[in-house]
Amino acid sequence: MESVLKQQLVEMLGRLERISLPEFCADVDLTTLGFMRSIAHNFAGGDDNVYMADLPGRLHVSKASISQIASLLESKGYVEREINKTNRRQITITLTNAGQEALSKAEGDFNKLLDDFLDRLGDDDAKEALRLFQRFAEIMEQISITGGN
Repeated sequence: MESVLKQQLVEMLGRLERISLPEFCADVDLTTLGFMRSIAHNFAGGDDNVYMADLPGRLHVSKASISQIASLLESKGYVEREINKTNRRQITITLTNAGQEALSKAEGDFNKLLDDFLDRLGDDDAKEALRLFQRFAEIMEQISITGGN
């Protein structure tokens, strides 16, 4: 029975991985949306900014991925980077007006997608799915931290 469950779990994870969510607007996928949300309240010279170095931990992605996202968004005119004048090791990243507009559109589109998903799933199944995904994430994080022990 255990090998059947393992196989079914692997197949289900593969199915979930192959499902591609629609891009919410021209260049915004889920990771990019999280990136933009994380810096939405930054402003040059602000004391409470989220800096580039903070983003890998917040978004659970590598530093290289954060750098790629920042470069892409910068090339689209959605963000600007600036070295912090008081601590030159910190890079402040802020949304431009175009970035704020893209974020607003992406959030609206994403909320419509979530509303449709939750309507189809129903409250009870949504709560159960959330409980199971939280448990799954907790166990996988524990395994990751302890190396399987």
